[in-house]
Amino acid sequence: KSWADATAYYGLNGMYHSGMFLDYPPGYMYVLWLTNIIQGVFGLDFHSVVYTFIIKLPPILADLAGTVLIYKMAEKMGHKEKSLLLAACYAFCPALVYNSSVWGQIDSWYTLLMVLALYFIYEDDEVKAAVVYAFALITKPQALLFGPVLLFWVISKKDIRVFFRAVGTGLGCMWLLALPFSQTISPFWLIDLYINTFGGYKYFTVNGYNIYMLAGLNFAELGDSVAAAMINPAVIFICFIFCAWSYFRFKNPARNFSTAVVLISVFFSFCTMMHERYLHPAIILAVMAYIYCKNKGWLAVALGFSAANYLNVAGSMHRNILLVDIPVHYSNFTSILTVATTVLALCLACAPQTYNADK
Repeated sequence: KSWADATAYYGLNGMYHSGMFLDYPPGYMYVLWLTNIIQGVFGLDFHSVVYTFIIKLPPILADLAGTVLIYKMAEKMGHKEKSLLLAACYAFCPALVYNSSVWGQIDSWYTLLMVLALYFIYEDDEVKAAVVYAFALITKPQALLFGPVLLFWVISKKDIRVFFRAVGTGLGCMWLLALPFSQTISPFWLIDLYINTFGGYKYFTVNGYNIYMLAGLNFAELGDSVAAAMINPAVIFICFIFCAWSYFRFKNPARNFSTAVVLISVFFSFCTMMHERYLHPAIILAVMAYIYCKNKGWLAVALGFSAANYLNVAGSMHRNILLVDIPVHYSNFTSILTVATTVLALCLACAPQTYNADK
């Protein structure tokens, strides 16, 4: 609500230069700008239930759009008897309901954009994929974690023109989307924003239930040690090599989604500075992996990440907002579930039977 107010008080081209705390890129500020206009037109009180609902409505709509997408894709890929069940399970997934409807976070918005980008590369439409990915990236910086999937796909096309069309279109869209928030035509302020956002939470984990939570390192400072600084580069490098090997080994269209699941789950489980909501996209991505390769193992992954994400988000909200003490065994169980499901996703991603059998 405060950011929505800022779109009117400072104006779009002033809010990022006002000194207020604002660590999100400008993509979602367009949505908040619209909600602020609606508030003004109808004279809604800042603290009213109706205005709170309007603020929460965009991610709820994104969840519904994701539900429709699952239904349509399931039908298209030969899951006609299961399409409604898959869509219903996603629509009423407690993790989604809690994150979007209760907390009002926007993860479902950029998640939907990421899934659409992956769908468009499945359709071999690099321009649409680049446009949608640019929207996702300028909405949440975490979309950058899925960049390797698009890179692998571009390389697989073996056409330099595809690379330039995709990169040129994506960068151009990002620049145009950021321009109304700029005070110059230079994009460097946006680059600084991304750098500061990624480096703004220098803790082993920021309420993310992963291996560092298991070690009791929630909000433990990383410090200046070389070992701590090398954790993320090492994890990213190893994960990148694994995903590249898996991606180019199998030609099944499910690889776009399975690789995305591996990327986000490995980063969440083993990288530092993870927040509680970063695992959110893994749920729909695992469902899409099942739809495209028909291996029920991916449904187990979706179920595992649904439970882990719900427990993580609910536990974090109760601890930090409702000020309720969370038992250690609660966070430990959730962390173990997250890591175990990540290992399952890794096994599925590199198993040939994942991509060539209806199991």
